[in-house]
Amino acid sequence: MNILLFSRILAKTGVGNYVKSLSEDLVNQGHTVTVVSSTKELVLDERVDFVCMPAASNNPFRIFGVVRRLHKLIKENDIEVVHCHHRKAALIMRLYNVFHRIPFVYTLHLANIPSDFLHRKMTFVGKRAIAISKEVEESLVNDLRISPAKITNIPNGVKPMVPLTHAQIELQKAEWSIPQGKYVLTLHSRIDAVKNHLLMVEAIARLSPQAKDKIVVVCSGEQSGAYYEQVAARIAELGLQDIFRFVGWCDTVRVLGISDFLFLPSLKEGFPLSVAEAFLLRVPVARTKTAGFEEQKYCLPLDVSDPQPIVDIIEDLVANGKEQYKERIEAAYTLAMEEFTIEVMTARNVSVYKEVCAK
Repeated sequence: MNILLFSRILAKTGVGNYVKSLSEDLVNQGHTVTVVSSTKELVLDERVDFVCMPAASNNPFRIFGVVRRLHKLIKENDIEVVHCHHRKAALIMRLYNVFHRIPFVYTLHLANIPSDFLHRKMTFVGKRAIAISKEVEESLVNDLRISPAKITNIPNGVKPMVPLTHAQIELQKAEWSIPQGKYVLTLHSRIDAVKNHLLMVEAIARLSPQAKDKIVVVCSGEQSGAYYEQVAARIAELGLQDIFRFVGWCDTVRVLGISDFLFLPSLKEGFPLSVAEAFLLRVPVARTKTAGFEEQKYCLPLDVSDPQPIVDIIEDLVANGKEQYKERIEAAYTLAMEEFTIEVMTARNVSVYKEVCAK
């Protein structure tokens, strides 16, 4: 198939990585893919065509300009279906279909997005809405008033990864100044208020001196912005600088490959890719009961506002070791291999594309 993936922006976020992974695996499975976005922070496979258009603009003249450029692109590349990944992109495709005709679908990547009357009227899903978790599906139905008959649930998928060797682990720990014998706890996400890093900071402050002496917390994500400065200031205020390592935006295998536990204290999620990646790398996970928790059922539960569950997990880990999670880790790995790989996700999306094109 000839497929166009349409995103308002292509940033270093869960949505951006989703579009990147989906585009690459569609190509691997023999499809031709074009990605359209107003920005491009990620490096796409050279086999994927990228076209920059001002899809984030609210200027009506620019929006109509995007519609004209899309029509030319769709005709020249014989595009059969458009897959939208932001509400704005789906709105533009709805406008496109006022003048032309092409099937499009819309994936909602986050539960509980704005859903007042105006936002509902500006939400279009085309031939099919794709939800990435049960909670996102419920949000489509209850908040955005989308008919359940138009919704398909397709959990996010990630690439199976090769774990680091013992030598690679030792080198990575040395690069990030992680002493031998420390448990490595990881926050692997962008550093943003919605990811709730401050809850982890407050939890670390509550630990016993013995537990503090046994851990290092590795935080990936760009070291910039007001929230990062707030987190760094709070760490300094509590005297926890020796425990935290901010390592910047880096490869998942480098971060999770040395990790003994992944923590995800997010205020909101859709279906966090980092959890599926941790499952595949046999890393135990603790996360808040936000969207995706039910599908990622082998995670330990956290509370979005109470640091005590994090404290309890870390104290237990230090006292009793990671071996206690062996059965949970293996069950999570099996689940991820069956349900959360990029190949499974891509095949399910292609089935939707073919179905809407056949109507």
